[in-house]
Amino acid sequence: MKTLVFVFAVLFAGGFAAASPVDLTLTASIPTVMELLLNGGSEDVVYNVDLEETSWQTAATMSVSANKPFTVTVTSANEFRLVNENHLLAGGSFEEPSLLVSYGIRYDGGVRAPDGDTITDFLHVPTFGQIISQNWGAGKTGEVDINLNSTVSAPGTWEDELTFTLTAL
Repeated sequence: MKTLVFVFAVLFAGGFAAASPVDLTLTASIPTVMELLLNGGSEDVVYNVDLEETSWQTAATMSVSANKPFTVTVTSANEFRLVNENHLLAGGSFEEPSLLVSYGIRYDGGVRAPDGDTITDFLHVPTFGQIISQNWGAGKTGEVDINLNSTVSAPGTWEDELTFTLTAL
């Protein structure tokens, strides 16, 4: 009987040792989505402005897809004015100030005011909650409209170049 008790004690002595902890790490990742398209593509777009029309003209459609807060900035080469390059003098000044035609710009019906050559909040989505509630990850499309402050009759080519930049906040 003594032998049996001894064997029983030896078997249980090793069975009560604590096991080493083992971790299970759960991970997942979602890539950042930040995409801006004009007229459905990523190439440059040319819009022929009607120089005899002062009502709003749709110059392009702008689509934005994003899954984090963002802002869209618009920068103008000529401070949101059409410039007649035929009347540009040496040094960059103009023959006549009347050869600069200011215009307004808006996105999806909301007029934006420029500060010099830039509109920093052309489209501004500051919170993740707004992205979820408006499904920006799936994208939003709206019209980019311009309206001339006056009609133009002087001959020549009138131009301005707008650059749209999508930036994560």
